[in-house]
Amino acid sequence: MGTGSDLNTKIHKGLRKALFELSCCAGKTDGLSDEDIISLAKLFNEVMRYLEVHNRNEELYILPLLEKKITTSLKIAEKQHHLMDKQIEFLKRNFNNLVSSSVKERKLKAEVFYHLLNDFISAHLQYLLNRELDTVKMLRENCSTEELNSALNNFIRNTSPQDLMMMFRYILPALNRTEVVELITSIKQTAHQQAFNAVMVLAGSILSANEYNYLIENLITKTGSTDKVWEAVA
Repeated sequence: MGTGSDLNTKIHKGLRKALFELSCCAGKTDGLSDEDIISLAKLFNEVMRYLEVHNRNEELYILPLLEKKITTSLKIAEKQHHLMDKQIEFLKRNFNNLVSSSVKERKLKAEVFYHLLNDFISAHLQYLLNRELDTVKMLRENCSTEELNSALNNFIRNTSPQDLMMMFRYILPALNRTEVVELITSIKQTAHQQAFNAVMVLAGSILSANEYNYLIENLITKTGSTDKVWEAVA
């Protein structure tokens, strides 16, 4: 049984935070306000990008770990994955219809989109839960620590710095302090120093002073390192 970083569950926690923020933003959006629509569009595009990057990484680095081990369960996961992709595309089409409408039409369409969005979020939350109850469980039971850490390394190396930092802005504040230590320790051990440095700078700007100090103390204990980057962002 592998003991590598449970990256998928941590990413899912960040996704839940992102989706809830998007729902709140959509609920506060006045369809008659250009400023509100622009703000909603910025957040909507960012959250959709998060979903797309995560789905791509699951297909490239997570599901292949199970491909030769649990074929039947994998096919079910892939089918659900593709269904969710279609739901994302449907939501994007409806959002584009909203922003391209006249100001007069936007008030009603904003309300319709809000309901469609929350219907999507409801389905996606169940989808994330299903992934954690089956795929993540299968990963733990059938993949080695080396395989799990390799998937994390591939995720970090093959995700653009912009996308990586965008996702971690949601992930880090959604985790408890022990999970933050687990995640950043894994990044320290498997990823390029540049990626680790960037995540540490981000952590210093997001976490509370107590959370950040706890992170540094535990990183020193776990890695035996006292990198200057910690001093720079403390």
